[in-house]
Amino acid sequence: MNEPSGIDPSVTATSAARPPHPAPPDWKNAISGLVSSRLAIFQVESQEVGKTAVKKVIALVVAAVCLLFAWGLILAGGIAAIATSLVIDWYWIAFIAAVLHLIVAVILVTNAKSSAGEFFPVTRSEFKKDREWIENFQNRKK
Repeated sequence: MNEPSGIDPSVTATSAARPPHPAPPDWKNAISGLVSSRLAIFQVESQEVGKTAVKKVIALVVAAVCLLFAWGLILAGGIAAIATSLVIDWYWIAFIAAVLHLIVAVILVTNAKSSAGEFFPVTRSEFKKDREWIENFQNRKK
């Protein structure tokens, strides 16, 4: 008998109310099955994330290299254009550009050092509280 609606006639209202899988006889098997299935899902998803991350890193590295080459070519062309228009030797312009780049780099590094601050302040404070609690707990046992 083929049902036109695609519903299996053996499925009744009482059997549809039951869970699709019977509960395991002991909780240890249930937990180990749950953990192993979650680990399998995590493994598959982490492999996918890894592949995506590698693609993004490669794209960022290629973009950085392209940006570096573009900056170098703009700098070389700019030095040549300035030297030609001012009728000055190109190496003096290149030296001035190098000094300007060095000054900007020093300013950026000093700003980065001063504004770095402390990383993970909440986590550090929680670890400190945990350490104090452990010390107090050990002192109470004595």
